[in-house]
Amino acid sequence: DVCEGVTSAQLGWDLHKFIQRMFVNSEGKNVHRTILFNNDGEIDNYITQSDILRYVYKHLGDWKELNHKTIEELGLTPKKKHVITVNQEASTIEAYQLMYKNRINCVGVTNDRGMLVGSLNNADLRGLVTEEFALLDASVGLFLNFGQAEWRENNHDLLNISLIKSRTLTTKKSSKFGHLVSLMAEARAHTIYVVDDDGKPMGIITLTDVLGVLSR
Repeated sequence: DVCEGVTSAQLGWDLHKFIQRMFVNSEGKNVHRTILFNNDGEIDNYITQSDILRYVYKHLGDWKELNHKTIEELGLTPKKKHVITVNQEASTIEAYQLMYKNRINCVGVTNDRGMLVGSLNNADLRGLVTEEFALLDASVGLFLNFGQAEWRENNHDLLNISLIKSRTLTTKKSSKFGHLVSLMAEARAHTIYVVDDDGKPMGIITLTDVLGVLSR
């Protein structure tokens, strides 16, 4: 359904009401974007969850009470949401099949010690041309390292785990909410992984989770 994850709003709503509407719609489904109508009932604009996050980031001073609370204190603890992972040696197509089966947009990528070394998401398919479909049979670690099509074409023999890891946002459950918002906004990220002291994934926080806190 092309309209899934979309809702509507009116110009003039206060921010709190708007975020509440962005968090879940009347059917209890997650909302990813909101269409704005003017007083004549015409579409004026649309706003995404990422737009809201960037606004909050630019006005963090208005959320002082929340900023200094930890992720755990705000109920964004790892036990709330199980994080699905695959080993970096698993085939990429198997990882995408796992995402499809669980109706999720990303999976964590771990090494043999269970430490998070990357994240595979839907956006990683962008730029993949027909001639490169064979990469889906390659390991997730190899596939992630090849990034966009132009990069893949010029770097066929490289595997750099540090590069993969640099594209994966992580935080601790003791992190402050303001820091979490800053990380996600600056990286333009939709998700961030919660890891323990050994670097093992404990959970995942999405934009929807963040807006849920702001809507309280």
